[in-house]
Amino acid sequence: MQKDVPKIIFFGNTNFSSFVLGKLSHFFKILAVVTNEPKPMGRGRKNSITPVHDFSEKKNIPLLNINDLNDKFFLASLENLKADFFIVVAYRILPISILKLPKIGSINLHTSLLPKYRGAAPIQRALLNGDKETGVSTFIIDKKVDTGKIILQKRIKIYDSDNFEDLEMKMMQEGSSLLRNSIDLIYENRAQLIVQDEALATKAPKITKEEIQINWNESVELIQNKIRAFSPSPGAYTFLKKKRIKIFASSFKLINHNYPISSVISTKDQLIHVACKDGILMINNLQLEGKKIMSSEEFLRGNNIMGENFSYE
Repeated sequence: MQKDVPKIIFFGNTNFSSFVLGKLSHFFKILAVVTNEPKPMGRGRKNSITPVHDFSEKKNIPLLNINDLNDKFFLASLENLKADFFIVVAYRILPISILKLPKIGSINLHTSLLPKYRGAAPIQRALLNGDKETGVSTFIIDKKVDTGKIILQKRIKIYDSDNFEDLEMKMMQEGSSLLRNSIDLIYENRAQLIVQDEALATKAPKITKEEIQINWNESVELIQNKIRAFSPSPGAYTFLKKKRIKIFASSFKLINHNYPISSVISTKDQLIHVACKDGILMINNLQLEGKKIMSSEEFLRGNNIMGENFSYE
């Protein structure tokens, strides 16, 4: 006798969402996918679709493109599909009118070890804070953001070399497996749900434009963490000769010195060595505005910057 397969409506927008959807589609019945409507992007104002939209079209999964989650026709469509679960990955906050519709419930995959880093930017916050460990969590969605009962969690080690892209990829892989197991546990009534400890809760608010800019008066380790957190997108930036430069890869060492802060003190080993208040930042990859991303070696071939200062504007 064939095993009964949970029926799912999937909510998501991003590349992360699309990756997870692809994994889940091998094991569950995806009744439909909910993602944002196409919107005009770029100079040509061509309609741009989400990665989840793109994946769903290629796999012939029914699409519900919507921006107004309270639209009565949209709600009726969801209800008529009679899904067991709504699965939410990197989407938006769902209103109660939606959460009450699935037969069993709604599950979210979150990129932290809840209740730590509740909010929009848990991966970046973990890197900015120099954490050595993070993880992924699945939980039952309730009224308040990221507060529902935990189904499963998986710890993930953060290496000093990890940037946002590296850590996100680990979370995609571990999170997909965790979410699959969580759906099975809930569907088979075998889950042991854990109430989150509010005393341990911390927030991971959305990244601001100000945070992306490098402040050379901060510690060299904090600057390094900022570069990791925003690589490859949007890219931590600074200014050199009034031109914006994004830095994508670097390393650092803690030393005492008498160099002016933010000054280029060496270009040995084809790296750009910048003085910080408590050490030296060595830049490996960067991008001058209007140019492609390049190694420091490539950049130095056409730019003599010895003694110049990076600036904060």
